[in-house]
Amino acid sequence: MDPSFPGLAFCTIYKESRMIMDIFERRRVTLLRLIAIVTMGAGLFFLIPSLTLRTLGVGVADDTGLFFVRHWGLVVCALGYLLYYSAKHRDHRAPVIFVVTAEKLTLVLMLAVNWSNPDFQGLRPAALIDGFSVLVLSLILLRDRRSV
Repeated sequence: MDPSFPGLAFCTIYKESRMIMDIFERRRVTLLRLIAIVTMGAGLFFLIPSLTLRTLGVGVADDTGLFFVRHWGLVVCALGYLLYYSAKHRDHRAPVIFVVTAEKLTLVLMLAVNWSNPDFQGLRPAALIDGFSVLVLSLILLRDRRSV
């Protein structure tokens, strides 16, 4: 076949994308656990809220704000634990991934809307990490649905 044939380039891209998806399939549990461990890192907001916020360059001036930060940290840490658990328990995986993806997508959208606000500058890495997590979790959810 003529190497300049346009279909040949498409076939090569298709084969490479299949290879990436095969790797993705084999590493699905590892990816879920990695995202879960990173998500459980929000537990630091529960344990040491002031230090964690200061590290990100974010300030909370009153006890009520710290109370909500601690609550949020605990809830997100619990979601991370559920995601870790669901990595090996397929029957629970879909609803857990759905809820975790919704939480992460909401955070990403909220930060995207406020991207230029200097008060949220310290949270930009969270938006990028959660954005990547939303992509991976959505792919896992879609792939799991197909194989049922």
